[in-house]
Amino acid sequence: MFRYAGFLADTPLLDSSPIPYVWYIRLTKHDRFFVGICLEKVSKDNMFMPGRWDDPGHGYYIVRDDGWVWSSTDSELNDKRKYPFQHMKSGDLVKLTYNPSDSSLTVSPNSDSHFRLTVAAAPSGDVYRPCVFNSQTGDSAELVDMK
Repeated sequence: MFRYAGFLADTPLLDSSPIPYVWYIRLTKHDRFFVGICLEKVSKDNMFMPGRWDDPGHGYYIVRDDGWVWSSTDSELNDKRKYPFQHMKSGDLVKLTYNPSDSSLTVSPNSDSHFRLTVAAAPSGDVYRPCVFNSQTGDSAELVDMK
């Protein structure tokens, strides 16, 4: 069960943007973190409780701190460890890039590794937003920069 789930920024990630969105998150204290993007309307309608992430259509593209992945459109990725790098840990600076022009989300917890997810266009009437989920009271993440 998540103790906190929410948007990291007020900025919607518009599919019409000609340039990628880039943001950095510092994990300041955590037990279990999930970072990525989520559909704004779907998240609010579900009160940020994603339901079954194993099923397609859940509205989230999320990577957990230990490399497990969930994709709203590719159920073959769901609930599988895909990261080619070590656990993200407290103090790590994680770079996320959403590129609407090639429909991708890239998560890079350090400069020499990354994981890339293919992202479907947001449905009409909805937009993606950077989001975070954590599992323990007191866990925290800081949005360091967003471009």
